[in-house]
Amino acid sequence: PIVILPGFLNTDASYASMATNLNTWIHQYTDDACTSDIRIVKFSLRDWIKVILGGDMTVYLDRLEEVVTDVFETHGGDLPVRLVGHSAGGWIGRLFLGSAPYQQKDYGVKNC
Repeated sequence: PIVILPGFLNTDASYASMATNLNTWIHQYTDDACTSDIRIVKFSLRDWIKVILGGDMTVYLDRLEEVVTDVFETHGGDLPVRLVGHSAGGWIGRLFLGSAPYQQKDYGVKNC
């Protein structure tokens, strides 16, 4: 499975065509049905405004955690989840995978 993390001031809708094209490519060149499970972290401009005004990425990290947890539940936790982060999405992905807590919350894959 693949999870796309939108970049700064981009919404999940900005990545819909990327997900569609990636899915088409996967089906064209592989027979891996699980890899074609492509999700995009839902994030709106209103969400980005909250991030800017609040000064932290907790809302984004919480959404990412929900998506990754759902992917693990869907596939039984036996498959690797590939995070594809654009711009700030890559930085947030690093926070999510890191071993240090963020705003007193331990994210990291061990919690998923």
